[in-house]
Order: sequence, then C-alpha cells, then structure tokens
Amino acid sequence: SQEKALEILGTPSDELYLARDYYKAAFHLSKYPGRETEEALLSLVNSESKEQSVLLAKRKAIEGLAILRCIRAIPSIGNCLGSDDPYIVENAAWALQKLECKNIEFIKKISSLLDDPKQNRRVLIQTLSRLEAVSELPKIKLFLVKDSLPSHVLGAAIASVVRLSGE
Repeated sequence: SQEKALEILGTPSDELYLARDYYKAAFHLSKYPGRETEEALLSLVNSESKEQSVLLAKRKAIEGLAILRCIRAIPSIGNCLGSDDPYIVENAAWALQKLECKNIEFIKKISSLLDDPKQNRRVLIQTLSRLEAVSELPKIKLFLVKDSLPSHVLGAAIASVVRLSGE
C-alpha cells in the first residue's frame, strides 16, 4: 500500500528487514499519484547517501517521478546527471526526456556526458534526439566516424542524425 511504502522510506536503512525494501517501496509508490508520493520520491532523489540500497531506490524514484509526470522534480532529476553512478545518470536522462525538459543547461550536461565511456551513450544520444537538441547534432555526428563503436550506440547516433537533421 502507499502507506506501507511511505513508512518503509521513512525507516533508517539499518532498521530495514531487507536492503531491497527501499527499492520495492519506491517502485510501488509510482502507482499512487499525489503530493505525498512525490514528496517521498523527491526526498529519495535528493538523498546524498552512498548506500547501495539507497542508490538502487534512487534510480527507481527518478523513474517513478517521470512516470507520475512530476514537473517540479526536474531540477532534482537534472542534478542527478552529476552522479558517480552511471545508472542514476541514465535514469535521470531518460526521465528528463520523458518530462520533455528542454532546459539548455541539462541538455549541455547530457551532451558533455557523451565524452565519458562509463555512461550509457545510447540512452544519452536518444535523450538528446527526443528533446530535439539540434544544437548537439555536431557532437552526435562524431559518433558516426568513430572506430569500433558498439552497434547500439552507432544505431542511436544514426537515428538521431536522421531525426534531427533529416540527413
């Protein structure tokens, strides 16, 4: 229930029965739209904890806020683009495109993340394309001439160039 999920997220991690309880609570909360749910998920997204259980739940909270179309979460989600966890970065980029965020600072940050081989470049390229970030087309085109690029990244780059330029 929503009440149980909120209770779990309010419990210190060392008092949880299972470490994955935070993740499960965040997952279930996305089924309950409303201010209380958004506040709980935002609190998780804004958490600075480096505990694995919190990081996993943070990914799900980012996704949940996007599914709930929580526009006020955009600044918090955008801040997650600076995370050391590439999966949090991936979820943040996906969520920003789902929320149709056209914030130029976030678009530039996503584009700069393409330089980091630890990041999921396919998702980043798709996000830029879906956000119609034509300004980032030159950077995306660079992927068309790289040697030994994984096919899923090359495919995303090709699709993005076609979508953004018609070439």
